[in-house]
This record gives sequence, structure tokens and C-alpha cells, in this order.
Amino acid sequence: MRANPTAIGLFMIGAVSVIVLGVATLASGAWFGERPTFVSYFEESVNGLERGAKVKFRGVPVGTVSELLIQIHSVDKTFLVPVEYEIDLKRLTTELGDYLQLDNAEVLRSQIADGL
Repeated sequence: MRANPTAIGLFMIGAVSVIVLGVATLASGAWFGERPTFVSYFEESVNGLERGAKVKFRGVPVGTVSELLIQIHSVDKTFLVPVEYEIDLKRLTTELGDYLQLDNAEVLRSQIADGL
């Protein structure tokens, strides 16, 4: 039985493509980067907001929406929309190039007050 050169060529192209995509994904840090999750609660409509939407700070994308939920309060029959989102800490730096420390509650409160 003789080897089929077309099948071998297609297999090699597929294998190389998988390796290149795997290396690119790992190099991007998408799986290993620090991306803490936050939740914001909205009383008003979030019409048009979807999972995967960009989270922006002053027009600059800093993260993505990971989940949208509906919370119903049984006592007063009101609704809240919790929106969970991940922030890419590499996109938030100080003037010295240091990453912003979002684990400090005081710093985080001041950043939220400033529009984060």
C-alpha cells in the first residue's frame, strides 16, 4: 500500500495550524493573565448590553462583560440587573507604569468615584 501525498500534506497543514494557534493563545496570556471579576448592579435597563461586550474606562477598552443576570427581590418586588465583568489589569497602570492595585479597597473606591 502506498502513502497518499495529499492526505499527508493536509495532515501536516492541519497539525502546523493547531500548533501555531496554540502557541499564539498561550503567548497572549488570555488564559493565564490576571482578570479579576467585578459586579455592578443596575436598576435601569441594560438594553443592548451582551456577554462579551467591551467594558470601557473613558473610552478605552479595559475588560469584557462575562454575565448578565436578573435579581428579583421578593419583599418589595423590585428588580436589579447584576452585570459581571472582567478587567484586564494590564490595561490599568499608574503614571509610573505600575499596574493599578484593585485589591486595595480605598484605592478601588476612589477609582469608582472617578468613573471606573
